[in-house]
Amino acid sequence: MIPSVPLRLKPALLFILPCLFALSQMRHTVLADAYLAEDKVYYGADSFSVDYEQKIITAVGNAYFKKETRRVDADRIVIHYAVDRKIAYFYGNVIIVDETDKSRIDGNYAEARFRDDYYFVEGNTVYSDEKRRVTSRRIESRKDEGYNFIDEVRYSDGTYAIASSLLHVKDDVALFKGDAHAVHGDSKDSIHCDEISYSLSSEDVTFQDRVLYIQREGEGDDNSLVIQSDVMRYFRDGDLFVLIGNVYMLNGSYTVRASVVRYRREEKLLEAVGDIVVWDGDKYVYCNNLEYNVDTDSVLFFKEVKGVFRPKKAAKGNS
Repeated sequence: MIPSVPLRLKPALLFILPCLFALSQMRHTVLADAYLAEDKVYYGADSFSVDYEQKIITAVGNAYFKKETRRVDADRIVIHYAVDRKIAYFYGNVIIVDETDKSRIDGNYAEARFRDDYYFVEGNTVYSDEKRRVTSRRIESRKDEGYNFIDEVRYSDGTYAIASSLLHVKDDVALFKGDAHAVHGDSKDSIHCDEISYSLSSEDVTFQDRVLYIQREGEGDDNSLVIQSDVMRYFRDGDLFVLIGNVYMLNGSYTVRASVVRYRREEKLLEAVGDIVVWDGDKYVYCNNLEYNVDTDSVLFFKEVKGVFRPKKAAKGNS
């Protein structure tokens, strides 16, 4: 005869075994949450699954990932939370919002190495904040190191529209590199060069390497002021340009070469110093100081002024 005791214990065993299994699963869930809590990472979604063995969380539908002041939303998020691999992948309709600088980044794909506070976004990337908008093929951000915008950079802030290959923004300075082209919003003046350093607060700008400044006064090349130099600095307070090194200026019939040129745009007054040569056709003037009024097309020469006049050669056949 079979003892009846096991029969009485069977319902208890049926209850205890699922509880033990649930407790084992709960232990893994608490472990996963502890790892994320250690890095101050919060996440959520319409649904998510956890691979406890590989330590991977997959969140789908209105998925979000938040660490400190940054929140990332995406269609799908895959989070690796193992000690030696703290990384999150974001797929589709990626939006990164930073509460600190009130900025937003949109893109198609992103990665976050959240232990190092390093993020990058790719695919139709757009950065925007209260004052500016930047598009590029890729955006990188690391804590305390600012933002890097890579390939096909297009920047605008109402004062300037700037295109370049690379842009690094940290604190108050935007540094553009590689075939940079800037257009001033109000005047439509354009500047081409290899590097631009732009103070975002004062709006002072330094243009460097193969600088070409073009100020258009109307239709046609004859109505343009063109200046070339090694370096050009623009000071918003005073609307002043200072051009330094191998300065060449062309406006209408005049061509000027000088060491340093100061140009006050609002007054349309250009002042040049140092080994100046001015030529107009066959007429040459050498001096140390010069003032040129762009509006009236008048020139004043100062200090050690010397003039050279070269008559045109007589046409063939004339006696």
